[in-house]
Amino acid sequence: METLRQEKAASEITVPMIAARAGVTPSTIYRRWGDLSQLLADVAVRQFQADALPPDSGNWQSDLGLWLEQFVDEMSSGPGRELLREALAGSSTERAGQCTECILRNLASIIARGVRQGATPPDAETLLDRVVAPVIYRILFTKTPPTTRYAAGLLRQCLDGEID
Repeated sequence: METLRQEKAASEITVPMIAARAGVTPSTIYRRWGDLSQLLADVAVRQFQADALPPDSGNWQSDLGLWLEQFVDEMSSGPGRELLREALAGSSTERAGQCTECILRNLASIIARGVRQGATPPDAETLLDRVVAPVIYRILFTKTPPTTRYAAGLLRQCLDGEID
């Protein structure tokens, strides 16, 4: 599937193409996923979950800023926007929850670094609501994706306690 996605846009991919690459019949794909949008959504969630944390630099705020910059760069790119849309497609709210859990795990890992360094960082839910959610909203619903500067401003406001 990954190779096929590199070769073709999601709109050009068909179940028979995927089945042929996998060496199965199209009915096997339909039995497992129901339709193409469900399959693409599952693949997108798996890719979303592969997001890596920056190495521990010894400064949790810098690490958080690096993670956010990487997240914004990746998700606001053309393929990233498509990935988000695919992950949220279909009838299952479970996929959106899986994406949220992945983001929360990443944030919690970086927050734990801060706690080990003696800081009192905001919790992961606060960062999700005040920093990540506005970024995702702009990625999905505006013509111009958010900039890393915009995201860094949200993060700074949150860390400085300017957003309640």
